[in-house]
Formats: sequence, C-alpha cells, structure tokens
Amino acid sequence: MGLILTGFILTISFYDITYDDVFLAFRYAKNILSGNGFVYNIGEKFLGTPAPFFVLLLVIGKYLAAFLTIPQVGGLISCVSLLLLSLFVYAIGRSFGQRMLGALAAIFTLINPLIVMTLGSETPIYLFFVTAAFYFYYCRGQIYLPAFLLALSILNRVEGIIPAALFCGHFILTRRKFPLRASVIAILTMLPWLIFSFFYFGSPLTNSMGAKIAQRQAGLGSFIYTAAWWMHRMVQNIDLFYLAFIPLLVFGVQYFIKKGRGWSILFFWIVFQTVAYLILDVPFYHWYIAHIGLAISILAAMGSIELLEIFRSRIGPIYKAGPIIVIVLIIFAAAAEVQVDINHHYPNPVNQLNTATGKWFIANSEPGSSIAYLEIGQIGYYSERQIIDLLGLVTPGASDWVRKGNFVWAYLNYQPDYIIYNPMFSSWIGVILNEPWFKESYTEVEHLTSPGYPEPLIIYKKHPGARLTPPLEVDAAQIKREQPGDEIYGNDNKGQTFKARESNMSGIEVSLFNFNKQNNKTVIFHLKETPDSSSDIFRHEFLSSEVVNNSGYLFHFPTIENSSGKSFYFYLDSPESTQGNAISVWTALKDPYKDGTAWTNERSINEKDLAFKVFYKP
Repeated sequence: MGLILTGFILTISFYDITYDDVFLAFRYAKNILSGNGFVYNIGEKFLGTPAPFFVLLLVIGKYLAAFLTIPQVGGLISCVSLLLLSLFVYAIGRSFGQRMLGALAAIFTLINPLIVMTLGSETPIYLFFVTAAFYFYYCRGQIYLPAFLLALSILNRVEGIIPAALFCGHFILTRRKFPLRASVIAILTMLPWLIFSFFYFGSPLTNSMGAKIAQRQAGLGSFIYTAAWWMHRMVQNIDLFYLAFIPLLVFGVQYFIKKGRGWSILFFWIVFQTVAYLILDVPFYHWYIAHIGLAISILAAMGSIELLEIFRSRIGPIYKAGPIIVIVLIIFAAAAEVQVDINHHYPNPVNQLNTATGKWFIANSEPGSSIAYLEIGQIGYYSERQIIDLLGLVTPGASDWVRKGNFVWAYLNYQPDYIIYNPMFSSWIGVILNEPWFKESYTEVEHLTSPGYPEPLIIYKKHPGARLTPPLEVDAAQIKREQPGDEIYGNDNKGQTFKARESNMSGIEVSLFNFNKQNNKTVIFHLKETPDSSSDIFRHEFLSSEVVNNSGYLFHFPTIENSSGKSFYFYLDSPESTQGNAISVWTALKDPYKDGTAWTNERSINEKDLAFKVFYKP
C-alpha cells in the first residue's frame, strides 16, 4: 500500500510532462474523435505513429473523460503505466523471495529520470507490458497471458517483437517445443489491427522506424555517440541522482552475479533491444534508452541489498540501520532532485514556442493551408493545418529523399503555403535561404520567440499563385561533417573531385562554415572537368555574407546532359578575403567518399573529403 501511495503521489506530480514527438499520436487521436479517420493530415491515409495501440487508448480515455485534453489523457495513461510497471517490478522481486529488493527497484523505477522523461508517451506503457509479461511467464508459469501482453507491446511499439522473440526462444529451449497456442493468441490479438491497417493504409507497418533510420543515414548523430554525449551532459550537471547511484550500480553487478540470476531474461531483453538499435543504426532519441533506465533501477536496488548484507556481515548489528538510512536519504534526495529538474524543464522553452507557433497559425492562416517544418508535433496538433514533415514521419515519400540527404525535395514537391525556418536546424534546411525559388516565392511574415530558447522561429508565407521549380534529385554525396577546414582567403582554395552517376547534372551543394562572423567578401565557386583543366565549366560569384553557418549552399548551373560516369572537380577560392573575414567548408576524415578526394591549394588530401551533394534533373 505504501508503494502504491508513493507511486500515486509521484506520478500525479509528473502527469503533465510531455514532449514534441508524442503529439503525433495526439493528433491522430484528435482526428479520429473528430470523425476524420485514422489520419494525421485529413484525407491522407499514412501511418506515421509508431504506437497505434496508444492512439486507441487516447481515444478511449478522451471519450470517457471528455473534460480532459488529449495531452492530459496521454499523461495520465502513461503515469498509470509507470505505476503499474513499478508494481510488477516489486512483484517480481517478491516472487523470488527478494521483497526488499523488489520494493527498492520499484521506487527507483518511479523516480528514474530516464523513464520519467518519457511520460506522456507510449514508452511507459511498453515497459509495463513487457515487465508484466515477464512476471506472468517467468514467475507464475503462465503462457497465454504473457502472449497477450507481448502482442499489445508490439501494437504499442514495434520493438515489442524483440521481447516476444526472446520469450519464444526461452520457451523452446526450456520446454523443447514451440509455443503454438501462445503464438495463436498473440496473432489473434494483433489480427484486428493487421486487417484494418492492411486495407486502410495498405500495410500494417508504421513509417516511423524507417524515417528514423533515414535521419541517421542523412547524418544525424549515431545512437552510441549521441547517447554517451547525452548521458555525459547529465552527469556533468552533478545531479545527486546520478552521482549517488554510481556505487550502487557497481555493487548491483556483484549481487546479480551471486543472487540475481532470476532476473536474467529481463536483462537479456534490455541488452537485445539496445543491440537492435545499434544494428539498425537508428539516431539517438531519449525514449530509446528508457529500458536502460529500468535496468539501472533494478541494479541500483541490487546494489543497495548488497551493501546491506556487507554491513550485516562485516560491521555488526549495531550499525544495521546506517545503510538503510543512507539508502532512504538517497531515495528522497533523488526524488526531490528529479522533481526540481522536471519543474525546471517542463514546460520547456521549445515546447512553449512550438505551442505558441501552432496557435499563431490558428489565428493567422486559412484552414486547409499547409506548413513545412521539422518539429511537427505540437505545431501540427495546435495549428490544425496540413503538415509537410521534412523528415518524413507523416509525409509520404519524404523519408526516401531524407535518406539521400535531400531535405529540399519535400518543399518543392508539396509546395507548402508556409515554411518555418529555425536557425538551430540550419545544417539541414538552411540551404533554402539562398535558393531562387525561395527568394522569389516566399515572404517573411513573423518572428516568434520564447524566453530561454536561443533562436526565433521565422515564418515565411508563399505568394499567391507562386509555383516552385520541380525538385532535383541527389546523385553523389558525402554528408559527414566532422571538421571545418581552414579559412579560404588570398591564394588558398579548397575543392573536391567526384564522379557523377547520373546524366543531367545540374547542381552542387557544398556545406559551408562562416565561423559565426559577418563576413562580406566575394567567394568564387568553380566547376571543372579535372583539377588540371585550364577553363571552368561553370563559375559563380557570391558574397560570403550570404552564407548561413553550418549550412549548404546550392550552386545551380546549366544541365550537363552526358554527366553519367564522368569525373569532375569543384573548388572555392576568395582572393579578396582576409584572415578573420573568410569562410570555410566542412570536411570529413578517413576518406568516407571513395570516388574522389579533397584538394587544398591544388594538392590532393587523400584522407579527407568535403561535405557536398551533387544534384541532377530526373
């Protein structure tokens, strides 16, 4: 009862936490409740949410509690799921005769920031389903209920396939037969959705995971590198929660080896899911490590018990209360730290800005108008306008072009009425600012800001009747940006050789860097057949003040019809630039592009390549 009460107080404290991506599910639920069908954009049957079961829960919850908003319904559902998750963690410990361990693990789960930060979403529901399935299968010896729960976990997140496969493998190894009846139950549970989604969307598979993988292929940070950076940043904040738990985790591993093997299959699931993310090479998002938060909570509880046993055996009964007091203080301090951190970050500046932006569109744009942007969750939910998702989560076709590094395709293909530009994302979308079609067809109409957010959202509106040029397609590309080159000034130049794979080459985008300075000198782009060619195929002069920092600059030139299979060379120079008033280009190390190499001052640099894309007219 004490655990339930503690969990209830904590979850109610956190129920209004949410983040931008979850609003995709909220908008699907809103459209269902409004009679528009299971769609994100009205009239467009495209499955972009990774959590159809969560959408169903939102619809039911909103129907039963009409006085709540859909985000509040989502928050309460995920908070209840977190409470149930902690109760099943406790139940697992109790079934192993480890009641204290289970209670500590449950409390640590309730206050673990890696899990708390996913509240409002489907992730706590997923963790609850898998943990409950483990309890009923491994601790109670049941088969059919775990199969049902694992089927729901798959409907809630496709990653549920991993624990389902693990449980199936364990059943086969331990019982020497295939779990046929359990598999039938799982299939029957999912069958209504499979039939509906096949006929409604054309496929039961969500576009979400494919779009995330496309983002990684387009250059978004790797799972391991970004997760390590993210965790390092959290530890750097000297939060008491993280520092206090480090020794507990060390002792927890020791306890697991001695007495915690019963938890193995749960840890196997956590390891396998992490490995799956690495194999798929998905980019890092904080909800992709919530399951690791569960492992940390259990190991910390094991470490606490190990410390208690060490005190009992080595120091004596007079000091038994010491470690208990320390652990209780850690729990309360950690809970307070998490609460302070949550209050500080929610609602955070980006949430406030995106919400205000969505409401701006309600007041200042026509119903049915379209908006193109990257962070579409809250803006899409509150604007009630057609959304063109540049990353392709909810926009058909876009993720295929993102995979090739082409972020301009969605603009030119869908021709939005409004474009939102955020300087924070200049490396992906800054290229449009110097595009002729953008300058000719769009006018800036609003700057929206939020206290604490470093950049404004700039809204551009398309001129009435404007028609954009047909989109180009990416041919050759090297999109890694690992190191800015030296300044280009005086007699210095930097270039790249490459091979065109397609005919009709008509543009080259180069990733530029202005050192966060207002440069004002002329820069010259040259395209030649080879570094030794005496004349340029194409030459273009532009001012360095036009360069958007960390962004691409697309140079258009007359179509080269017979470009397929031929090698070319481009370079940049700026004789009138001076040190401190010059730009540079982004480069990649270890020669990732094999059909060419970087050049500096007429010398090839075999271990480097510039960051660039070659475009052609299809």
